[in-house]
Amino acid sequence: MKHIIRLLIVAATALLMWMDFKISAVSRIDTLIDFSQSIRNFTSMPNYSSTTQFPFNVPSYVTVHMTKELNALSDMANYKEVSLNPTNRENLANKRETSVLESDETSSAYRVYLENSNVYLTRYDPIVVEPSCVQCHGSVDTAMAEQVKMYGRDNGFNYKVGDIYGLKVASIDVTWFLLRYVGLAVLFGVPVAILVSRYNRKLNAAMNIDALSGAFNKNYYLKTKHTFGSGYFLLFDIDDFKQINDTHGHQYGDMVISQVCQLLKSYCRDSDQLFRFGGEEFALFIQGDASKLRVEDFLKSTLNEIRQTSFGDEQVKLRVTVSIGVCHKADEHQIDDVMSKSDKALYQVKCTGKDNFLFYDE
Repeated sequence: MKHIIRLLIVAATALLMWMDFKISAVSRIDTLIDFSQSIRNFTSMPNYSSTTQFPFNVPSYVTVHMTKELNALSDMANYKEVSLNPTNRENLANKRETSVLESDETSSAYRVYLENSNVYLTRYDPIVVEPSCVQCHGSVDTAMAEQVKMYGRDNGFNYKVGDIYGLKVASIDVTWFLLRYVGLAVLFGVPVAILVSRYNRKLNAAMNIDALSGAFNKNYYLKTKHTFGSGYFLLFDIDDFKQINDTHGHQYGDMVISQVCQLLKSYCRDSDQLFRFGGEEFALFIQGDASKLRVEDFLKSTLNEIRQTSFGDEQVKLRVTVSIGVCHKADEHQIDDVMSKSDKALYQVKCTGKDNFLFYDE
């Protein structure tokens, strides 16, 4: 439950971060674009443009100069209008803006770019030539005399209705937002990463480790058996284990299984793999080209240690023995065949007195 609460907190934090960015950054440049369009709409109205002198009856001129006043109120937001062929050459598109214009975008486009170590979020909106724009941007012959006198006869002409004249460009410095979010991500992300790592370890243990004995379970054996190279495959079985369960109960029997497994693990190398297949049966794969003599020494030591160890609890102590079937595995041998042969050797030990080991002989 505690982990679920933490995950919900992180999810809520991420949502709040996005909402904060949406409100603080995205909506700010969206509002700036909407405001600029309102100015353009107003200055394009006939009752305004016909009674106002040039250049104050030019939508672009009025919009840019009014938004400059807004820009002065904040060093974070900025607005301008640019073109590949502007009437005023001060509004000539730069390389970044040119690439947007040449992409033939017909709707709003957002871009993020880095400049002077600051990160900017920018919105580009196309300026489409309307009927009211044709007088200034159609033919030089129909342009106002004041326009030609101020800007010349070569710039900003030859557009028709529907053409994209330029771009409305609204940008905002989002460096502080990103730094703030990185800090929050570190603050919350590191604990989440630790939480996920712990969860994965627990999940891995639940899937691959036998909870009672601490050995690998049969599921893990089935997943990894194809990776076994050469070595020796050993099958262990606790002798007369049913009698232990019947006499002392299953809880006591589970205790014996756990203790026997811990003893076996103490004799294993890091490269050895110990599995519990269920009940009182264990399997051990000794990886590598160990000699048969070395494996025999290992088996004798293990059996002797088990014989001399008292298992159980403070109330009931008892001695147990195990039977072991062994088969050598070469690289080319199938592990299922090797396991079957180990099982046959184990069966022979069970039939001939138990408490011993036997190598399967071809």
